[in-house]
Amino acid sequence: MGILEEGNPVKTTIHLPADLRKRLLDEASGRNLRGFSQVIVDALHVYFSRDVKPREDIVGLLRGCLSTKQIEEERQRLHELRGNWKI
Repeated sequence: MGILEEGNPVKTTIHLPADLRKRLLDEASGRNLRGFSQVIVDALHVYFSRDVKPREDIVGLLRGCLSTKQIEEERQRLHELRGNWKI
């Protein structure tokens, strides 16, 4: 099923490293597609259909593995990383 057959497609911008863009274009070309939107849609369908444990289950398995100091260091690291996010 193509993206135009799945409802109203939404146009968006993503920033890709040059090597991934080239691979997308190569894949699209191999499928006789104009552009790589359908390749990305297909990849996202595969990614989101994976059988992955919910985050809460993973966190529960890790409970008690880090010291209080390690937890605080990780929180600080994540806080700094998230400060760089552009949405």
